[in-house]
Amino acid sequence: MTAARRVELAVTWDSVDISKDITPYLLHVTYADNLTGASDGLTLELEDRDGLWSGDWKPVFGDTVEAKLTADPWLTEAKSLRLGTFAHDKIRLAGPPKIASISAVSAPLSTGLRRRKRTRAWRGVTLYQMAADIADRAGLTLDWSGSHGLAYRRREQRDKSDLEFLDEAVKEVGRDLKVTEKSIVIFREQDRDQAAVVGDIDLHGGQVLSWDFDSDDSDRYGSCHVKFFNPRSGKVVEAQFPPVGTTPEGYRALGLDPDGQTLEVRIAAEDRNHAVEICKGKLRNANRFANSGRLTTIGDPGLVAGVTFNLVNAFGFNGKFIITKAAHFPVGGYTCALDVRRCIEAF
Repeated sequence: MTAARRVELAVTWDSVDISKDITPYLLHVTYADNLTGASDGLTLELEDRDGLWSGDWKPVFGDTVEAKLTADPWLTEAKSLRLGTFAHDKIRLAGPPKIASISAVSAPLSTGLRRRKRTRAWRGVTLYQMAADIADRAGLTLDWSGSHGLAYRRREQRDKSDLEFLDEAVKEVGRDLKVTEKSIVIFREQDRDQAAVVGDIDLHGGQVLSWDFDSDDSDRYGSCHVKFFNPRSGKVVEAQFPPVGTTPEGYRALGLDPDGQTLEVRIAAEDRNHAVEICKGKLRNANRFANSGRLTTIGDPGLVAGVTFNLVNAFGFNGKFIITKAAHFPVGGYTCALDVRRCIEAF
C-alpha cells in the first residue's frame, strides 16, 4: 500500500492473518460505518490477473472476516479502528483488467435477524422486552439506554424480519438502533446529538478535501399532531408536540419554526403520554436532515458514525454536527467520506 502517511490494514480471514498475502493485490478498500439502519460493510477490491480470487483463493460465502486499521489521527485521539467482524456475502468479477471485489457484511446481519420474515402478536410487553427477546433469539446482547417505555396492549409483527420490525418500533418514539458484532444497540437520538464534540472541522483548515451542504425547508415541520382511537375507552385521543399554547419563543428554543407546518400522524398509541413520545420521534425524523452534508477529509481512525464536531467557516452552516455515516478508504492515500447532519439537542 502507498499512502501519504503511515497506514496499516490488518485482515484476518477465518482466523488466518492474510494481511501480507493480499497486500500485492490490494487496489482499494472501503469500510462503511453507519449510525443507524444500513448495515456496516467491508469491501476489498483486488487485482486478479492470475485468477487467484476466482480460483484457488476464492472465498466461501459465510467466511468470517476481521479487520483493523491503524493510522495517525489529525482531529481525534484514536490511533486505530477495529472495523469489526464480518461475514463474506458477495463477490464480483470484472475486467479487463480482471478485478475481484469481495464484500462482507456485519456478521449478525447475515443471519435470520435480517433475512427471516416472521408474523406474531406481542401482548403486554414493553419495547425493551420485545428488543430483549429479539436480541436473545439472534444470539446477541441488548445494549439499551434510558427507560423501558410503556407496555403495549398489542403489537403486530406481520411478515417482517425481526430487524425490520424492531427498527420501525424504535423510530416511533425517537430512538434508533444499530447492530454490532455482539449486540443490538438501542439509543435515543437526542443522547447522541448531545454528546461532547471531538473538535472543530474547518472547511478552510486544510484537512477537508471537498464538501457539499444542503438546507431544505420543503419538509421541515414546526410541530407534530397525533390523533388516535382508544378502543379501551371508546374515545378519540389527541396529542401534540410542542403542546398547544407554546409561545413562538418556546418553539425557537426547541429549534423549531413557530410558523412551520404541522406533521399529521394517524397511528395507534397506548395512551396520551405514548402519543407525545410518538410526536417527538416523528418530528425528529422529519426534521433531522433539514441541514445535512458530506465531507471528504484526510483519514482519521476516530471519525466514525456517532461522533459529533463543530463545523466552522462553513458559509452559514456553522454549528454542531453528527456523523451519520463514515466511509474509510485506507489504500492509495487514506481519506474519509462523512455523511453529516446538524444536531437536534432540545428534544
